[in-house]
Amino acid sequence: RDRIVAADENRKIISAKQMFCDLYDLPDGPSHLLGMDMYESIALRMHAYTDPDKFYHTTVSIMEKMEMVLGEEWEMTNGKIVGRDHIPLVMGSGNKGSIWKFRDITIQKGNEKQLAELRHFYEQILNHISADIVVFDKDQRYIFINPSAVKNSELRGWMIGKTDEDYRLLRNKPLEFSKRRSEIFLEARATRKNIEWEEMLVNRDGEPEFHLRNHFPVFDEQGNHLMSIGYGLNITDRVL
Repeated sequence: RDRIVAADENRKIISAKQMFCDLYDLPDGPSHLLGMDMYESIALRMHAYTDPDKFYHTTVSIMEKMEMVLGEEWEMTNGKIVGRDHIPLVMGSGNKGSIWKFRDITIQKGNEKQLAELRHFYEQILNHISADIVVFDKDQRYIFINPSAVKNSELRGWMIGKTDEDYRLLRNKPLEFSKRRSEIFLEARATRKNIEWEEMLVNRDGEPEFHLRNHFPVFDEQGNHLMSIGYGLNITDRVL
C-alpha cells in the first residue's frame, strides 16, 4: 500500500497520509506536516536511511529538476526497504507541484532474494551433473544450458534465447539437425509424453559421438505448456 505525500508549486506539503508518518515513525501525524517546506521534510527524514546524504541530495535534485522517477529503492536503518516514485505535476510550462509515493517492499525484496538464492542452488546442482541438461521455453528457445551440454561458456551464453535453428546456422549444420529436434519438440508437446531417441554427432576431432536424448514437456495445472526439459547422456563407449 502506498504512503503518499503531495506538495504544491512552492514545495509546501499540502497532503500527507498517516501511513507515510508511520513509515518514518513521525509521532505528530499528518497535520504536523501540512504547510511544511519539502526541504525541511527531507532533512527531517534523511537519517531514517542507511545513506542519509545520498538520500538528501538525490531527493533534492529530483524535486528541483521536476523529474519523473519510478521504482527507486532505498534501505532504511530499521532494516526496511522502501520503494519510491516521484510524479511531477506540470501543466503547460508551469510547475503545479508533485506527488511522492512510498511503499514498504521489504517482504517483496526478501522473497526475491530467497528465490534468487534458490535458483542459484539448483543451477549449481544442474551445472555439476555429468549429463546434458537444457530447458526450452514454450517457443523452443533455450532458457537454461548446463556446461555438460555446451562446454564453451561463451557459446552457452550466446545460445540463451536462441533456437536450434539459430545454432544450426551458426555451426553450419545440415537442415535435418534442427528440423528433427523441432519435430520432437512438437510431438512431445502434442502427446504430453517424454520422447527418447539416439542422436549421432560428429565432434571437433571428426569422430562420431552417440547421445541418448530425452525430451520432456512440462505443463501447468491448467494444461498450458510451460517449458520442455532436454536430458542427454553420451553413450558413445556403450555403442562402440
